Formats: sequence, structure tokens, C-alpha cells
Amino acid sequence: MLLSFLKNTATLIQPQVSRVQNCAFCGANTGHLIAKVDYWNLSTSNLIQCSKCNLAQLDPMLSDEMMDVGCTAFYRLQHRGEDPKSIQRGFLRAFRKGVSFGTRLKLAKINPKRLLEVGAGDGYFSRGIQFVFPELNVTCMDLVDDVLEHIQKHHGFEALKGSPESIDISKAGKFDFIIARDVIEHLASPRKAIETLNALLIPGGYLHFIVPNGNEDYWALFCNWRLKNQSSEMLLNHVNYFDPPGLHQLLVSSNLIPRFWFTYDFKGTRQGFGRTLSDKFTSQKSQARSAQKTIDESPPLETSFKDVSSEKVLKAWWIKMPKFIGMIYCFFKHYPLIKLNANSGIGHEIFCLAKKTLPRSGSV
Repeated sequence: MLLSFLKNTATLIQPQVSRVQNCAFCGANTGHLIAKVDYWNLSTSNLIQCSKCNLAQLDPMLSDEMMDVGCTAFYRLQHRGEDPKSIQRGFLRAFRKGVSFGTRLKLAKINPKRLLEVGAGDGYFSRGIQFVFPELNVTCMDLVDDVLEHIQKHHGFEALKGSPESIDISKAGKFDFIIARDVIEHLASPRKAIETLNALLIPGGYLHFIVPNGNEDYWALFCNWRLKNQSSEMLLNHVNYFDPPGLHQLLVSSNLIPRFWFTYDFKGTRQGFGRTLSDKFTSQKSQARSAQKTIDESPPLETSFKDVSSEKVLKAWWIKMPKFIGMIYCFFKHYPLIKLNANSGIGHEIFCLAKKTLPRSGSV
């Protein structure tokens, strides 16, 4: 009875359909229809869950141009009208999380020297890690020019425009630590992205990422389609919804061995996401909102951020104290108290820290 909230009360049995594009993980050409979605006014797609590996993806997949326009529109919409104080609080929270993560690395005797953060956003997470490791060299990769300009101006980090699907490996260099938090679910070719990040890692290096647990992440879209037979609005480009065991298998086959592999954030699980078919979980009906109009009507990020300098953000009391006090404070403030093996499929967020190992002798 105590675990009754985990019971799957809605069986996910959907019709099997042929795909426009094959599965990006295993190449299968069939899958189960989960929902229909409109990505802004740029594309209408099916959300298909693979019959073999359980990866759910948009089909057809968004083009790079759609992603670029949609991401810029979402960033600007997200920060439209946001006041400097709330922006400053968000930056400081990201910094604290970086300090907490860096402290966890130090406790695990992992000391990164050259870090690449993919989809770095405001850059304060890496800045927090650098607080723990002052000699850390940081490079940030993103598709959005506004983001890269902000990172260079406020943090002095090296900037690379691109994505793991398109970056020239020979020019990017090598890293002993790569971070891709809340990134891989946004990429059209997640397998290729993981292979590219793996190629950028030196042997013994680490890949850290966070992705949503697919079943809970697409549940609102599924409920909307199953109960109301209507397309959902998609403004944030979640184009992949991962099955934890399938993702784990891909990592291991790529010689990326998870050292930490757990789920956390169980609020949605308690409410019934991923398990209960209900009107209260349905996503918003598609409005085919114009991405370009949103961009034209919203100020660029640097305009929104202009009154929030890093000096203003990093003035908290605990930063001025001895470093170990700040590290302890951040570590416990953002450390997840409840964790489960990610393969259980319970919980919203999947946390992974994987170490790159050398292929076994005789393996291909």
C-alpha cells in the first residue's frame, strides 16, 4: 500500500505505425504512436516510441534550422519581462548547483582540468565548478549566439558555436570532463551526439549528463492525445524521450561505464505521471505559435541580462566566507536525499556520471 502510487494504472498500448525516419538508436522503422505535436508553427510531428529499444522521438525529426529558430524563440520568451532580481536569483542558483557538483567530484577524488559544457545556458554552473577548481579551463558549446555572447562577456570562457551532432572533432580539442546537462533530449541524433562527446573525451575522462525520464516526460503529451485526440503545443524542443535501460545499454556499449546512475525528483511520480491517465495531466493544445514573431517581439538575452553582472550575482555571504564553508553549504542544499537506480524507471530526472574506459582486448 505504501508504494501504491508507483502502480501503473494506464497501460501504454498504442497502435504500431511505420516511421518516416528510422529510430536514431537502433534503426528500427516501426514504433508505437504516443502523441502528435506542433513545434511552434515550424513543424508537425508524431511522437513515436521504438518497438525495439523504446526510445521515443519526434517523427519526422526537426531540422537544424527549425531547432535554431525555435531555441532562440524559447530563450527569449522564457526571459521576456523577467526582472533583474529574479534573473540574479536564477544565476546564483545555477552557481550553487555547480559548486555542489564540484564538491561531489572532489569527494570522489575526480579533479577535472579541461572541461567542455554543452548547452551551457547562462554559464553559472561551470562557474560554480570553477569555484571549487580554480585552475579549471572551461569551454562552452551552444547553438544560440545570444548565449555565447553572454558567456564570453560575463565569464571569459572560450565559446564554440555548434552541437555534438555537427562540431568538427579535429578542431574542438580533447577534454577530461564533458557536461551535457538537459541537452541530449534536445538533439536530433542522440546516438551520434553521445559518440561525438565520447570521441572528445580522453581515456579515463568523464561524461556527466542529466536527461528527463522519458515515460514521465512525455506523459502529458500522451494524455492529451489519448483522451482528447488533439495535438500538443511544443515550445521546448524535447525531441527524445529516453528509456533508462536502453540508454544505459548504449553507454556501456560505447565504453562509457556509469559510475553514478540514479533518478531523483519524485513529485511527478507521486502525482501519477507515467502511470495515471487523467485530464489533469493533459498538455496544452497546439496554438501553432509563431517562433519568428516571438523573436521579433522579444529583446535579445543580453538586453534582459544587462543589469545583472557576475559581480552582482556572486556577492552572497557564503562566497565571501572560507571556501570550504561555501562548498559544504551548496553541497547539502542541492544534494538529492532520495535516489533510485535509474533503470527502475521511477522518478523524473536521470543523473549519470560515466567514465570512459579503454575497449577490452579483442573487442570491436
